[in-house]
Amino acid sequence: LFWENSTAGLVGAGEAYDDGLGGGFIIDGTLEGVYVITGDCNPIGGGGGGPCDQANATPAGGVENGRGCSANNNWTVANDFIVAAGENAEVTSIIPNLLVGVGATILSADVSLWDDAGGLPGTIISTQAGVVPTSQPMIGTAFGLDLLAVTLDLTPLALPGDAGTDTSYWISIQVTTSDGGNAFWEDNSVNVIGEFLAFENNGAGWTIPEVRDGVYTYVANCTPIGGGGPCDQMTVTPAGGVENGRG
Repeated sequence: LFWENSTAGLVGAGEAYDDGLGGGFIIDGTLEGVYVITGDCNPIGGGGGGPCDQANATPAGGVENGRGCSANNNWTVANDFIVAAGENAEVTSIIPNLLVGVGATILSADVSLWDDAGGLPGTIISTQAGVVPTSQPMIGTAFGLDLLAVTLDLTPLALPGDAGTDTSYWISIQVTTSDGGNAFWEDNSVNVIGEFLAFENNGAGWTIPEVRDGVYTYVANCTPIGGGGPCDQMTVTPAGGVENGRG
C-alpha cells in the first residue's frame, strides 16, 4: 500500500516518513503527499464573538418594589434574556438584586432556564439546584429590608439563537434565605427589557403580575452563528499523472 506523492509543490513541510528502522521520521523536502484534509476553522476567542451582558438597573428614583422569589412560600420569579438574531449566547452568571430581612443572606438558589411561550416561560430546559452565591454585598435598603446584589455563577447556559430573528429565553430563581423568611427580586416600571417579569405562585402557573421588569445583570458571551467556516487543505495529482508513492 502506497500513499501517492509528487514533486509538483509543497503545502507546508515536505512529506515525512518512517522507514521502520528506529531512526524516527525523516522529512523529504522534495515530495508532498496527495490528499484532501477536511476541516473547519474559527477565529481564536470563540468565533469572533464577545461579551453580550444584559442588565436592568435600579431607576434613578430608587427601589420601587420587589416580587417574592423565596422557597418558604414556593414563589418563583423569571426574567427574560434576548439572544440577538444571528448569534448564539452562553450565560455564565446572573446577578439579581434581592430584598431580604435585615441581616439575612441568601444561602442558595435554584436557577432554571426556560424557553419562551408567547411572552411567558414555556418548557423548562434545565435546572441548577442549590447554587451558592459567590458574593452578595449589601448595596442599600428599602422598605425596612436589606438590598443585596447576589452573584450566582452557573455552569454555562447555552442559548442557541436564530439566524434571522431574536430568540427569547427565561431564567428563573427561587432562593432560600438564612432566616427562613421572604426574599423579593427587585423590580421596576421604568426600565423594561423585552417582556415584563413573570411570577409563579406555589406551582399555579406563570403570570405577568404587573407592568414591571426585574433588576439584574446577566453575564453572557455571544458568538456569530456558524462562528467560522471550512478551511480544507488539499494537494492534487499533477497534470502529467501519478508520479510515485510512499509505502
